[in-house]
Amino acid sequence: MGCWLQKGVSYFLLLFLSLFPLQKGMAEELVELSSTDWEPYAGEQLANYGFFSEIVTEAFKRENYKVQYSFRPWTRALRDAREGKVHGVMVAYRQAEREKYLAYPDVVLHVKEEFIVLKDRAVTYTGKLRDLGKLSIGVLRGSLEADELNAAGLNTVQVYRLIDGVRMLSRERIDAVLLPRIVYSYYVTQLDPNIFKRPQIKILEPPYKTYELYVAFSKKKPNYVKLTEDFNQGLKKIKQDGTFDKIIHQYVWDE
Repeated sequence: MGCWLQKGVSYFLLLFLSLFPLQKGMAEELVELSSTDWEPYAGEQLANYGFFSEIVTEAFKRENYKVQYSFRPWTRALRDAREGKVHGVMVAYRQAEREKYLAYPDVVLHVKEEFIVLKDRAVTYTGKLRDLGKLSIGVLRGSLEADELNAAGLNTVQVYRLIDGVRMLSRERIDAVLLPRIVYSYYVTQLDPNIFKRPQIKILEPPYKTYELYVAFSKKKPNYVKLTEDFNQGLKKIKQDGTFDKIIHQYVWDE
């Protein structure tokens, strides 16, 4: 009798242990994040919702979370996070005013805004805008950068979409464009290879600007501190195991 009882206990113990990983997987916690369509960082129609979203997904996955994304105009995405309708907002700048209602974990991405120039253009760039005086430079119409370059007396060609600037550069209608190289790389892949000739380019150093992009969590949610800590842990893990770099390198190529 004692032998059968012992076998029965052992059986149920093994059954419990075999089911435990399944139960852990089923307990995956849902995180709802809002954003706006900002290619190639995030977008409803992009693969994996964009590479920034892919980084966030993988970081949370390491800590047993599942992420659900919603895409809407930026003002609404930010408002939903502020009011606690979602757990957070992503592809966000860090600003003092926003810290009143958003908790910021570690920075996800450092972005460099750079002058991308046709390789045969003679220019010695020291970080001073006056070094670019002879170049025609494609910039986004109405942007702060357009205002700054115009104020410096540079020859700007303003475009409604940055992809138009990339296309003009490929046809050598302008000498340079100002945008992050990761955005340039993305637009190159979007242009028709039958009509688009990838130009020989060089990227001028130092960058014109460097800024940081974050995912930020609503302080209206009672678990925002834990979300912040867990996301930091997950982000650290994907950087250590190479996942972070693997995602980035899908979008950036070397010239």
